[in-house]
Amino acid sequence: MSSQNFDVIIAGAGIAGCSAAKFIAKNGYRVALIEVLPESKIGLKVCGDGVALHDFYESKILPPTKKEIEREVEEIRFFTNSETRIFSIMGKGLTLNRYSFGQRLLKEAQDQGAQLFSKRLVTSALLSNGNVVGITTKQKNDKKDFKAPITFDATGIVASVRTTLPPTSRISEAIDTFDIGIGYREYRQLDEKFDNFCAIYYNWHISRGGYCWIIPKRDNLVNTGILIPLSRNVDSNFLKKKYSLFVKENTNLKKSNCLGSEIGLVPLRHPLLNAVSDGFISIGDSAFQTNPLNGYGIGPAMLSAKIASEVAIVCLEQNKFSRNDLWKFNYEYMAKLGKRYTTNKIMKDFIQTLDQAETEHFFKTLGIKKYYKSSNFIKELSNPDKIKILYDLSKRRSLFSKFLKLMIKIKSVSSHCDKYPKNSWNYDIWINELINKLQIRNY
Repeated sequence: MSSQNFDVIIAGAGIAGCSAAKFIAKNGYRVALIEVLPESKIGLKVCGDGVALHDFYESKILPPTKKEIEREVEEIRFFTNSETRIFSIMGKGLTLNRYSFGQRLLKEAQDQGAQLFSKRLVTSALLSNGNVVGITTKQKNDKKDFKAPITFDATGIVASVRTTLPPTSRISEAIDTFDIGIGYREYRQLDEKFDNFCAIYYNWHISRGGYCWIIPKRDNLVNTGILIPLSRNVDSNFLKKKYSLFVKENTNLKKSNCLGSEIGLVPLRHPLLNAVSDGFISIGDSAFQTNPLNGYGIGPAMLSAKIASEVAIVCLEQNKFSRNDLWKFNYEYMAKLGKRYTTNKIMKDFIQTLDQAETEHFFKTLGIKKYYKSSNFIKELSNPDKIKILYDLSKRRSLFSKFLKLMIKIKSVSSHCDKYPKNSWNYDIWINELINKLQIRNY
């Protein structure tokens, strides 16, 4: 078996992988970018194609070019069924030509010196004395090792590298089925142009525990679909049947034509609370770094790539690659997004316990304001607004009781996330307190 040596190996050439490859190669380090797809198909992925504009500035990634922008949007509108609007979250965003954007990120990484190895399947991590020192790959009958002091797993929800690490790494956990969302997407051509907003629909008789969406693309084209929790009863026929109900009920889609369909999976759980091991960092979907409430992953992927790259560059400069040396990635990601997405997971679990009537009542209650400035909209409510929400929820005693328990749990977890350890030595104490004191499963 042949092998090659690099400074950093990145498995997966998606948004997170290509972004990290560019950042690190730009600093003069030898980067191997390993991808199972052929180069011509890098950038293709089943997703909503939407991204908040501010995520590009926070992650220091150049905003999309005109070729990569399908539409500029100003808000996300939320509905309890196909027609009843609840409230909007305002903010500038873009819908992308996902393929063009992915190809541009790849080219930028290559222009900085990153070396692409396409059509190679990652089979496992390469270990030495318990440390990750690279990956093993194959291409048909050709097996090849890639070695480096730091390895990134950016292979998406399959986590091809991370899941092959031994349990002693404390990072190899698999995702539970109920924390996976399965999505069915269609590109549809409308009779007329859809307005400049993204639409999310919560309708339990169609998408129980999930949602449907319409996201505008170029001209009269829209990205539309359904996302629900994965279970034994859910297959492609089930998804298509439920989605057809959504199309039938939604006035925007009744006279539309389907141009193509796809199915994909997305993690809908809290991020990995520890995403590093000796010589190893997991980023993007492989570390479950999507928003559990809506599956949003483009922004988190870019941000995690930036943070991980900065940490890796410091470690390369110091020639230190231990779990504790790489720990700063965990600490910074927790502060930036980890805390919010961990509490969002609790909110997601709460919503999934509600029946149709409770769901409609809950969201209509949150619609006390028709426009919010951000997704962290609870902070925008005045004290009278909060009192009004509690009063309206109290009209349904069971829902009110669930909501109070939810708020207590979110406050406890949020406070605990603020105490996330700055080094790996105190992690066991922190995580045990989260599990035992707060009685949180699967953390």
